[in-house]
Amino acid sequence: MQEYKPPQTLNDIVNFIKGKKDIKSKKNNLAQNDIENIKKWLGGALSSSVDGLQDALVCLKEIPSEILSDVIVEKWDIFTDEKRKKFINKMVQELNRGEHEQKLKLHLSVKLAEIEPDISYRLLENVCRLINEQTKNDQIPKVGMLFQGIMLDGVPPALIKIRREEFKTLPRYEGIVLCILNMAFRDTSEKKLLDHRQQKSILKWVVSVKPLPEMRPQLIKIIVENIKAWPLSSMDEIRLLVNDLPDSFKKELFALIPALRQQPVAETNSTAVQEAPVPAVNNTKVMQEGVSVAFSPEDALKKLGEYISNLRGESRKCQEVNSSFKQELDVKTRKLENELRELRERNQKISDKNFSLEESNKRLREDIEKERANVDSLQADLNSTKKDCAALKTEKQKVEQEILSVNEKSEQEIQKLSERVESEAQARLNEFKNRLVSRLRIDYSDMMSAKDKPITPELGDNLRMQLKTIFDKLRHEGINCSENKGREDKA
Repeated sequence: MQEYKPPQTLNDIVNFIKGKKDIKSKKNNLAQNDIENIKKWLGGALSSSVDGLQDALVCLKEIPSEILSDVIVEKWDIFTDEKRKKFINKMVQELNRGEHEQKLKLHLSVKLAEIEPDISYRLLENVCRLINEQTKNDQIPKVGMLFQGIMLDGVPPALIKIRREEFKTLPRYEGIVLCILNMAFRDTSEKKLLDHRQQKSILKWVVSVKPLPEMRPQLIKIIVENIKAWPLSSMDEIRLLVNDLPDSFKKELFALIPALRQQPVAETNSTAVQEAPVPAVNNTKVMQEGVSVAFSPEDALKKLGEYISNLRGESRKCQEVNSSFKQELDVKTRKLENELRELRERNQKISDKNFSLEESNKRLREDIEKERANVDSLQADLNSTKKDCAALKTEKQKVEQEILSVNEKSEQEIQKLSERVESEAQARLNEFKNRLVSRLRIDYSDMMSAKDKPITPELGDNLRMQLKTIFDKLRHEGINCSENKGREDKA
């Protein structure tokens, strides 16, 4: 089996995350050990890349923004100021549409609040401006719902981690405040209102930004109606907040909650603590078990010293017992820490093995899928070949039928030609015979007339001449009876 190698590049990490996606829901099914591994791989990939921050934006849609923001903040110090500035400028100026980009901005705004307050504010302002621009007819846009979920939905809300020193001196702070109040106190079709504790924390955070910007009466009314629904135990906190609210705000609050006009009652302790009288030093009688016993000041001091000495002895014993318990507790704690560390290491090994097995299984499944694809391709080729063979077989039968038909026609033609040749030959033969008979008829007639005559020298010469004439006629017709043509020609 091939040795498993963890993802090295961003593309490898993206492919790993894609492999964890549920096919139907298209959501990431990442276990905690997967997330830790992805952070480790991603940190290595960003560190080794020439421009890791810019490269991170390329795969933003595939890598969850929570994970990506954690790694960026962790590796923030390795990037130069120029690369950081270029990265933030691109996010603020170019990436203002996608859901993933806004999620990353919000997560980075919270996580960079302590180390980069200016960048944190700039990212927050950018998203708030988008929300304000896209809010139409009091309908909260999708980016506003993301803002609620990331910045406001928590106890305490993540928003309060953002530093607000000299907040009002920064540009467009009014838009941020109005956006936060809108998102904190408005209801949405997909999400319930925030809890009163969350709203209280957010309102305290906003009120600390002085002076507050002017708000529309409709927004003030919505906020006041939400405050009215807070539990009565929050009344004193509401009174403290009222002092920092605009007059228009106070008017609405006093109209809906008249009890706010009353001043909070100062708390007093119902059980007054009475100081015990200090006994006189020269008292010489002390009641002991109902009997009056006389003591001198020296005896009293001696008894007091013994009592203090006993207390110190008891204290030392308690300290010794406490020290013994502490040592035992330290031993057990170290033992438990060692066991916990071993369990973590064992768990990590098991996790690594499981991860390796998962990757092996994944590769095996991919190989199986490839083989299945090859088998399907070969099966398709086989089916195509079978079709071609069937077509060729049909074509062969057709050709054989045509050959048989041609052979039959050829035989018929040959038969006809043979008969015709034979007929013509017979006709020529008959013609030759008739012509030969016609040419030999006179000679035959002369031969027959001399048949019964006695042979005389003259008749013999005539017969010899006539026989020569007959052979000449035969030779003229192509019948050569001579064995030696040269000799015959001489003769």
